[in-house]
Amino acid sequence: MTALTCCACGSRGEGNDNRAKSETSTTASSTAPAEPPLTEETEEEAQPADETEEIQIFPGRNVRISDAGIIANRSAWGADWPWKTANVTMACSEAINGGAYLNAANGKNYLLNGTISQQGFVDGNAGRNLWDQRDTDVFAEWMEAAEALCPPGA
Repeated sequence: MTALTCCACGSRGEGNDNRAKSETSTTASSTAPAEPPLTEETEEEAQPADETEEIQIFPGRNVRISDAGIIANRSAWGADWPWKTANVTMACSEAINGGAYLNAANGKNYLLNGTISQQGFVDGNAGRNLWDQRDTDVFAEWMEAAEALCPPGA
């Protein structure tokens, strides 16, 4: 499985790995018998496009990263789930001033951190409208993650 870094922030972390893989594959295929062995690239292509990977943004919690962002849900999170909706996707805005937002199960986007300058993109403020107001520590974890993943201007 390919390791990803905050795809919500636009960085895939692939670097020179693809060039190294392609050089390895080229070398292997030029010396391979008539039926080439299964390569890493073939294994990756065989995986579904929407494959997600578990990451440790929030230690001890199960969240996933996909092309949409950091995906978390109440059933996997546990008792101190901070949101008023069953699941959220935390992502970074591509607007000029950036910022992190939550796409909630209700289909609306809520500003979590920063400033989003794309008019009409955010329907509400997560801290005021979406947070359940019970656990300030867990809410602070989300704010810290937003600052780390989506720095201002990103």
